[in-house]
Amino acid sequence: MDKRKQLLLELLTPRRSVLEIREELFKFQWDSEAELVSLTRAHLKNLLGDFIGSRLAVSDVETWAETIEGRDDIGFESEYAELLKSIIFELATQELGRPLTPSVAKSYIEELSS
Repeated sequence: MDKRKQLLLELLTPRRSVLEIREELFKFQWDSEAELVSLTRAHLKNLLGDFIGSRLAVSDVETWAETIEGRDDIGFESEYAELLKSIIFELATQELGRPLTPSVAKSYIEELSS
């Protein structure tokens, strides 16, 4: 597996600092001929669960979403692509909408579960 794909997979299921992963990803272009990985509902639900469980801060979630948003090398679970993109946008631009709280995270998880 190449380093770029490995970093993208780490980003989808971060077990170390999102900022560290992001810094390493900056060595690669955002543009890509192909999607190397796909964000699924499970990835997003797990991340929001980590936030609810206080394993991630609001800033970590926002940085994570900002890092994912707009990358050509990250695809989205096909049946739920629009929902996933919408939630990623909201998480990345919290100043434009509702700030992330545990209750907001739970509402996203409910949306992703239905």
